[in-house]
Amino acid sequence: MTDRVPVPDTIAFAGLREEPLHLKVGVTAWDDYYARMAPFVDSADASIRDSAIERICMAVFRAEPMNARRSNDEYSIARLGWLRNVLENTSTHYPDVRHAFLGHMVFHGDAEPFAAPLCAWLGEWLATAADPRLRDVIRGALILHGSHSVAAAQAWIAMLDDGSDYVRACAAKRLGDWCDETTTPTATSLFDLVGAKDIQRPGVAGPFWSGHQYKHCGKPDPAEWMLDILAKRLNSEPANLPFNGIDFHLHELCDSSPESVELMLRLSHKELALETALQQLAAVSGMRPTLVRFGDDPDPNVAVRAIQHLAMYYCVLHARAAEFHVTRSLNWDTRAIAFKLQVEEDPHARRVNVLYPREGSSFTDDDAWSLINRVVDPTRRGPLLPHELASDDAPAPYRLGSQLLFRFDRAGIELQGDVDAKLWTRLEIHT
Repeated sequence: MTDRVPVPDTIAFAGLREEPLHLKVGVTAWDDYYARMAPFVDSADASIRDSAIERICMAVFRAEPMNARRSNDEYSIARLGWLRNVLENTSTHYPDVRHAFLGHMVFHGDAEPFAAPLCAWLGEWLATAADPRLRDVIRGALILHGSHSVAAAQAWIAMLDDGSDYVRACAAKRLGDWCDETTTPTATSLFDLVGAKDIQRPGVAGPFWSGHQYKHCGKPDPAEWMLDILAKRLNSEPANLPFNGIDFHLHELCDSSPESVELMLRLSHKELALETALQQLAAVSGMRPTLVRFGDDPDPNVAVRAIQHLAMYYCVLHARAAEFHVTRSLNWDTRAIAFKLQVEEDPHARRVNVLYPREGSSFTDDDAWSLINRVVDPTRRGPLLPHELASDDAPAPYRLGSQLLFRFDRAGIELQGDVDAKLWTRLEIHT
């Protein structure tokens, strides 16, 4: 291995990693991109190998077909063959590249023209794979990329009892993708089946919902279904599943329900309850007393998150705030109540200032920027930059619901309120 040419350095990869794929047009541009990215699949750094494979998968299966050859299936299949050669050549000395590739293929390759040749390729890998973990991941990939059919669905149902947690999760995900009230079995009956399976052996309900969530209508209520499983299941969910479990889905589905958070606490799922209570980056009606109790928790990792959240979104100074570098000033400016927080620990500590208008009023745009300039003046924050959420490279604020987000060279600023009227109920400044 010492006689191979060293891969380009980490700095070069960081720049290549950020190149926007949607701007590449034409054969020459794509060939050049792949020629520059492929050497990083052979990097001595495992994280770089994984990231390079992710970028190539995104390019081969998504960006290039969309941008360059929408109807040229032969070219896309040829590019798939090129990718296979890169991976198989590299896997002779870095076997983890197959695992990395299959991990990213959870999100790619399930559409034409890739599915059939990809499944043939994976079948060949399965026939020669000796590592049990690799075999499970290949089996899962074959489930995810196979075609929908009644016969396939019956096989997926049988696989809910497979010895591999990974395979079970993939089968559950495909059942969720496939079923509705016209299929046999129906979605309603599969909710009952999958829920019962998950209670006995967790790891299938979350993946099933991951596949079904965007087509679900009617009953059961997904939060009630998952909370029932949470209350009855015999063990925790397995780690390292290819799709989110019910613990993840619940923290999103129940983020506006203090009652659900309290139920989670009664069921001894404190971490899930905390994540649910913190999910909304806004004040939630009825959630404040629960957050105050979290702030009293003897575990400082729990307490600090609740105390910071109360300051940032509820305009509440917890009794233990000073322990965690959270302060409030009532006299800093007659127009505002000001909170200061230290987020993270040294040497990566960041300061966050949150400003609320007094007496429940709103800041005008002029007042908002006057206050922001007191915290971090234009010279200190530097020039305005393109926001990372924006689809173009123009240096401009980005609107996200009731927020207007500004990204400066040395500061981030969020104004929340009525964006059209430019009346603001909360200002957040990161430095």
